[in-house]
This record gives sequence, C-alpha cells and structure tokens, in this order.
Amino acid sequence: MEKNSLEIICPMCKSASLSANKENFSQTRAAIGAAAFGAQGMLYGLGGSNNVVITCLACGYNFKPGEGATETDFEAKNKIAKQKVEQVERRKQNRKLVVFLMLMAIAIFIIWLYNSIVV
Repeated sequence: MEKNSLEIICPMCKSASLSANKENFSQTRAAIGAAAFGAQGMLYGLGGSNNVVITCLACGYNFKPGEGATETDFEAKNKIAKQKVEQVERRKQNRKLVVFLMLMAIAIFIIWLYNSIVV
C-alpha cells in the first residue's frame, strides 16, 4: 500500500490512526465560572465546545486541526537534525585536533627549553 505524502499524521508518534471530535461541556470551566460568577458562571463550561480536537489513537496526544504533520515534515526535520549532528561531530574533531597540536607545541617548547638550559 502506497502512503500519501499529504496524509495527516500525529506530530508525536507518526501514527495515521487519528480521531477528530468536538470538545464537550467542560466541568472544570464550569466550576471556575461558578466560583467566580455564581450560578450564571456555570455557562462558562460551554465555552470552546465548538472547537475540534484531534486525538491520536496510538499515543493519545491531542492537537488542534492544522497542528498535524505529514511525512515530508518529518523528512525535513530529520534532515536538519542530521546536519546539526554532523556540525557537532566536526566541532568535536576540530577540538581534538587543537588539543593535540597544543600538546605537541608544549612538548617542543619543553624540549627546546631543556636543550637551551643544558647547553
């Protein structure tokens, strides 16, 4: 089966098993509204009930429409991550080379100093 590169997938686990649902009445919001404004504040629990939430069935991650990812998004992120890893490796190699050259210079200086004192 061929994968469509524009298929929306979970931005966390890359799973295509997604479920889209509307938000329901929020008891937490209703309690906050009731505490702040009394009985009329309980209507605050209905706020945001028309929003759509997408849930990944594999990992349980919730995200809004437009926050999903595609395979090309992951490929681009992986390419950037590989470039950063290569830069870090090059820096490590350069540091090792600099340390080696400094040790060699110190050794040559010590040999020169010893020869100048002894002679």
